[in-house]
Amino acid sequence: SLPCQPSRADASRWMADAIRTHVGEVEDEDLELLKQDEMDNEEDDGCDGIFSDSDEGEDTHEKVPKDHGREGEDMAFAETEKKQQQQQQQICVSKPASVPKPIEDPDISHLTSEDFKHVYSPSEDTFLLLDALNIDCEFLRKRFRLPPLKMSQTPSSSSNKGEEDNGESKNNKVFSVQGKEGDVDSTVCVEVGVGSGMVLAHAARLLSCQGYFLGVDINPEAAARAKATLRANKVCNSDVVVCDLLMPFNHRLKNKVDLMLFNPPYVPTPSSEIKEGGLAAAWAGGSKGREVLDRLLPSIPSILSDKGVLYLVTVEENDPEDISHIMAKYGFESKEVVKRRAANEGLAIYRYVRNTMKGSIE
Repeated sequence: SLPCQPSRADASRWMADAIRTHVGEVEDEDLELLKQDEMDNEEDDGCDGIFSDSDEGEDTHEKVPKDHGREGEDMAFAETEKKQQQQQQQICVSKPASVPKPIEDPDISHLTSEDFKHVYSPSEDTFLLLDALNIDCEFLRKRFRLPPLKMSQTPSSSSNKGEEDNGESKNNKVFSVQGKEGDVDSTVCVEVGVGSGMVLAHAARLLSCQGYFLGVDINPEAAARAKATLRANKVCNSDVVVCDLLMPFNHRLKNKVDLMLFNPPYVPTPSSEIKEGGLAAAWAGGSKGREVLDRLLPSIPSILSDKGVLYLVTVEENDPEDISHIMAKYGFESKEVVKRRAANEGLAIYRYVRNTMKGSIE
């Protein structure tokens, strides 16, 4: 996570800078020479430039002819540069094509670069959490007694017609649900640290807006933008409240929350930065990036319902195994739903459910 992300363009630039720091700076002219050399000499091994296990541990200097002097040094340099570029390509990989996408991402076109000066801009951790919800879409709908999603019209046929059904956008009409009115549970969904509202809006649409959707954030600027996002995505029966974690709701929501989402401020920082407020509240996590999360963990058993599910964003520095150990003491099973390396962050989304329900994790 980055302390300030006013635009996706800036985020991309910062990520590129982080990648260069990790794999070493490569001059533009050297890259051009390397690309030309690869086009002339690289064999097609089906790896598409991704660093393979067979390349690990190779001594590039063994490929240098001992009696070729400068030419041999150039070959060794080119081989090293090639491996650096392959590592860079590997780090840049973002969304695997295998991640299912039952619905389109929420519309946040109403938010501008000016808005993202005050609220955390959706980034790799945000989209990884969306991926986790997409992967678990049918798991969640079955758990909350919602009928399966049924494709009623393909995006291509919709775009060919170039028209809207009943004034709804394409995102809202690609999928419909099977089942009769009244045969579903009323789901209570809460996102702690709602930010821009993108994740909460996505969760609501995955659940066909069946239930009540609450977002909380300590940053008033974020709460205002989240409200606008829920409104733009037609999420009814929802509220956004400015508060510290779930402090005002601990009693009112006792064992009533079916789905909890939390992308905590996970960046390890000095503890003093947590108190700065504003945008810093979205990323400053104190010691091990865990200080805010550790305040919430003890209240989760009394907040989640018997069928309740928690989705949590973590990075390696947070010690996810220790978090799972703590949750196990509270009677919860954990599962890593999806993970990804984004620049210098090892991101992972974990799912927690009570271990009293048979087959709860699978």
